[in-house]
Amino acid sequence: MKSENRLAFVKANPFIVIAAIPLDAIFQLARFARLFHLLRLKTIIKYYTMPWVHALKNRKLYVVFAGVLLCVFIMIIPLYLIESALNSYGEAVASSLIAVIVFYSSSFDPTTVLGHVINVMLTVIGVILHGIVIRTAFDLIVRSSWVLKMRRKIKREGEKASS
Repeated sequence: MKSENRLAFVKANPFIVIAAIPLDAIFQLARFARLFHLLRLKTIIKYYTMPWVHALKNRKLYVVFAGVLLCVFIMIIPLYLIESALNSYGEAVASSLIAVIVFYSSSFDPTTVLGHVINVMLTVIGVILHGIVIRTAFDLIVRSSWVLKMRRKIKREGEKASS
């Protein structure tokens, strides 16, 4: 601020200028932004997997879950062989199940492109499974006897009020 030629000072001393910037707050904000990135990733994947959810919803759930588990265990084999961070097949299984349940979060950081691809595929499978489970639970609730009774009661009260 005291320099007569500020532009020349900045050019001559860029590290002093950088040191004056409070970067800690920026890095804190970047950590928070990762949460938004995760939510955006989930929304994008949900948009592209909804046709699969609709198609798989009409199948028997035990067939869908058996097929999904088979796919997950098949994907774990190359993941375990390629990624050096995984020390055992059990660790690969646990990490893959975490990726399916928590969406792209796992107990290790993939170092290879194929490891990232497998992690993304596990995330897509997780989103599809969450969609199927939530849709099935919602359908069971909507078609339950107490909800049907409540609908009939509301309909009757609406007809009485309108007449």
